[in-house]
Amino acid sequence: MIQSVQEQELVLTSNTSPVTFADTDLRTASANCFNGWLNHNEGSAQFNIVAGGIYEIDFTANVTSATAGDIALGIFTDGVKLNGGEANTVIATAGDYDNVSIHKYIRVCGRGNVTVSINSLPSVVYDGTTTATQIPIIKNANISIKRYAWMNRVDNLSLIFQALSLQLLFQDYNNCDLMQELQRQDKEYLEKIIKQNEEIIQLLKEKEWLNEWR
Repeated sequence: MIQSVQEQELVLTSNTSPVTFADTDLRTASANCFNGWLNHNEGSAQFNIVAGGIYEIDFTANVTSATAGDIALGIFTDGVKLNGGEANTVIATAGDYDNVSIHKYIRVCGRGNVTVSINSLPSVVYDGTTTATQIPIIKNANISIKRYAWMNRVDNLSLIFQALSLQLLFQDYNNCDLMQELQRQDKEYLEKIIKQNEEIIQLLKEKEWLNEWR
């Protein structure tokens, strides 16, 4: 797990800029850059996930703007906003703060590599009408990313069980083949015995006919 913060007021350069996080106040060993699942440097906006798994992302911040209007922020992965990963608010009076928060789960497959960031959104849509947003001013921002490695292990176990089921299916198929082969051999053996019996009976009849003729 990692938790990074931006306590001091931060004025973004535009309404599409990412949020940078000055400090990291919590980081577990598994989230370290060396042999861990996350690459991140203090002061950066990017959190680079380098291992498969299910990840929980939490973001909260106090926001305002120099001009009254809309502010919107979203979670991005590799530069693309996640569906359902957006928060917005309306600043009625310039300089007044409001709180926004986003909670989102993402999945990184296999040996995937995903870069997570929080970016300002250039517009919002209300009732089909698109409205340009203001440049955000942010403080008391907090982001945490937590990995649920056990869910990835469940996926792996599921693959193992599927492989075992397939193996059992093949074994059952082979057992059916064996039974069919035994039945075929039994049938051939029975037919051979019947044929031999018929030949013996025919020979006996011929011998009996010869004895009568004599």
